[in-house]
Amino acid sequence: MCGIAGYKCFGNTRPSRQLIEDLMVAISERGRDATGVGYIFNGQLFVGKEPLEADKFIKSEQWKSHLGNILHKESPPHTVIFHARAKTKGSEKDNKNNHPVWSKNSGCAVVHNGIISNDDEIIADMKWSRDGEVDSEAILALMDHEDPAESLKAVQKASGSLAVAAISLKWPDKLVLLRHSSPLAYGYDMVDEILYFASTSDLLYEASQTESRGISCGPVVAISMEDNSAFIIGPESKEETKKLTFPLYSYRRKQIKGGWGDEGKDFERYCDDCRIYGKHEWSCQEQDFVCSRCKKKRTEDYHRPAPQEASSASCTVGAVVKRNFTQTLSVAHEEWRTIDKKTRRQVKEKCKELGIALHFARSVELG
Repeated sequence: MCGIAGYKCFGNTRPSRQLIEDLMVAISERGRDATGVGYIFNGQLFVGKEPLEADKFIKSEQWKSHLGNILHKESPPHTVIFHARAKTKGSEKDNKNNHPVWSKNSGCAVVHNGIISNDDEIIADMKWSRDGEVDSEAILALMDHEDPAESLKAVQKASGSLAVAAISLKWPDKLVLLRHSSPLAYGYDMVDEILYFASTSDLLYEASQTESRGISCGPVVAISMEDNSAFIIGPESKEETKKLTFPLYSYRRKQIKGGWGDEGKDFERYCDDCRIYGKHEWSCQEQDFVCSRCKKKRTEDYHRPAPQEASSASCTVGAVVKRNFTQTLSVAHEEWRTIDKKTRRQVKEKCKELGIALHFARSVELG
């Protein structure tokens, strides 16, 4: 899970430094391994990234140098994209794996939240020269076209989950946003004529909220972007909305799938809970792969005492609660075991589509 964010200005007003840095810190709750920024300034693509958490990155000398361009008094960039990385494929210590990923030849830059399962096949088919190991380079290869519409047509070859923001020197006045199975929200500040976007609407609210007369409010009312859709946003307005069609989500099919005789065995694949790549254990009971950290968390959640007010309540699948701007679907282990495999998969996919964390507990409050 990573965090992406950014903005596009249609007028002469630019966001304040405080709002920009608040937005970067807000998305860091989705990724703390690395932070990056990308924008086009004076006809050149600028990318800055470091293996630092956002609150440390905004204190770095690199960020201060980019801030001078972003807040330039005469001709500041109208579009800026940000990324907070939770590492999956490729170490964050190698900065080539951090975001934005970009092409030195074409000047295209991409920030991505999600997992691409067929990245090696895409890279090989397109004869693309990898810069790092990260799977997001496959999206960069697919979107490196002269026309953003062609980029969107090509990116539908990717299999997995993706929320993407892209800019390019080939179309310097445009911003491309697309979503497939990963959350993405956007909001428009009508006063300053600025379009903001972030991984979730809660992150936008958290970063933009202000207080007046003791009342907290935010200038941006954000809505979730429709799944399997894309926006091409031009210098004056949103130019196109496109419906996209992707292959079936197949990161599980690409890896070896366990059977009832494989309980406890380790497989090289993505953890089904945190999506981190590595050696993970096959669980016959849950019919999925899980890393040691998530397995421990599941055990702790299972044995956590139930609240007194919920001691006599039975759990229902679909009880969604808000906790610190994070949506959580709480499901009792006892009930999860009674659900057939197909329904389990549907629940997981729906949670992933809505950006909801699946939380296991012995019993939970209803409502």
